[in-house]
Amino acid sequence: MDVTINTQHCTVPDSLLDQTERRVSRLDRYHPRATFASVIYQADRGLKQCEARIHVAGGPPLCASARDNSFRGALDNTVARLERQLKRQRERRRRRGVDFVRTA
Repeated sequence: MDVTINTQHCTVPDSLLDQTERRVSRLDRYHPRATFASVIYQADRGLKQCEARIHVAGGPPLCASARDNSFRGALDNTVARLERQLKRQRERRRRRGVDFVRTA
């Protein structure tokens, strides 16, 4: 999965950028048709925000965002929300009898 990371009105350490790419790219194990992800970090009035969008082939994009006092906390909450969404979507497809075909 391709991951794009942007920042708005803030600077983010390189270690966090590496961790973000690693954690978001692992989300494709929950949905094999996930092709692209974009992550945006923002700082607004002391709160840090992380917003992520995963594009799934043949379906609408999945979006999640979280605010916290640190970028790592915001990333943790955002990834947890995306995991729940991806698991829920996968379970729904399994109940309907639609199997995934791995495209990679």
